[in-house]
Amino acid sequence: MTEGVLQVGDAIPDAALIDENDKRRSLSEWKGTPVLITFIYTRCPLPNFCPAMNRSFAAIQRSLAADASLTGRLKLV
Repeated sequence: MTEGVLQVGDAIPDAALIDENDKRRSLSEWKGTPVLITFIYTRCPLPNFCPAMNRSFAAIQRSLAADASLTGRLKLV
């Protein structure tokens, strides 16, 4: 294993993030819950990449919202 690189199935280290309400959130809050994480950048060195990533995440969000069986079962961050 390369140091610092996680393998499939490895637990991720806890990390603190700041949400849209300026509240500190830790990844450990969602332990045991599937979590999808993306980062949205205000400046992107690749002009087409960041908007494409944002659109993809939004499409995932819409798909999850359309499936009532997934309500509350996973988190998008």
